[in-house]
Amino acid sequence: MGWISKLFGRSTEAATPPQAERPLRSSVEPPPGPLPKRGHVQWRAGSFPTEVVGESHYQRAIMAQCGSHTRDGVEHECIATVRPDPSNRFDPNAVEVLIGGQRVGFLSREVAPRMKDALAAVGLGSATCGARITGGWRTNQYDEGHFGVRLAIPGWGPLDFGGGLMHGEPRVWPKKERPPRPASSGTGPLLGRRIAFMGAAQSNLPDELAAMGATIVAGVGKTTTDLIVIGSDRPFTFGVERSRTFVVAREAAASGQPIRIWGEAEFRNALPT
Repeated sequence: MGWISKLFGRSTEAATPPQAERPLRSSVEPPPGPLPKRGHVQWRAGSFPTEVVGESHYQRAIMAQCGSHTRDGVEHECIATVRPDPSNRFDPNAVEVLIGGQRVGFLSREVAPRMKDALAAVGLGSATCGARITGGWRTNQYDEGHFGVRLAIPGWGPLDFGGGLMHGEPRVWPKKERPPRPASSGTGPLLGRRIAFMGAAQSNLPDELAAMGATIVAGVGKTTTDLIVIGSDRPFTFGVERSRTFVVAREAAASGQPIRIWGEAEFRNALPT
């Protein structure tokens, strides 16, 4: 009866269970072993802001760590070593990058002097850091990508090598000082009006209204009487109406507060002559 089953597409043999999918080697692998407390660049996990250059010349050394090409590529985390290369005939400030004891590239000419100076300042001949190898995809013999390496070394600020070894000053962002609000003249037709603005940084209108007795306020509050939108008039754009200051003023007016929203030209036309 076996030929009848075959004729009608029925098999008396048990179906072969599907094979389990092979896990992609592109999954991130954790760094091996505990990290050293000194001489290891401290940086947040999962961040690799510094790119290694020249990896195209060291593809075999990289593949020794993460394996050969795959269709979807590789994403492999490991530990790298950075150390100055004073014998380099192309750049006296060169800093080489090694993984598994083999050179995989260099720090760029912009980054290398900073690392070299930092290592010398803290008395280290080399340091380790987190590294991520990516790339290495291949769809056919004519279409493949090189492996690349990025390091967990911050692009700015001090370099922290752990154990109190740190070099460099933290970046300090200059504070942007706001110009003082013009003071009310204490007399004039706008005396008693408390006026807030949107987009008044480059406008002389606050000074003009303060000279007419108005009190210029930083934002919309319970005592604000007017909100003027500089450089805009009705109908206001969607962006203006969605701004926080505009929404607060509109809600205040809806709740009964005697506050009015003006466009710049509208308010200027309403000023007493």
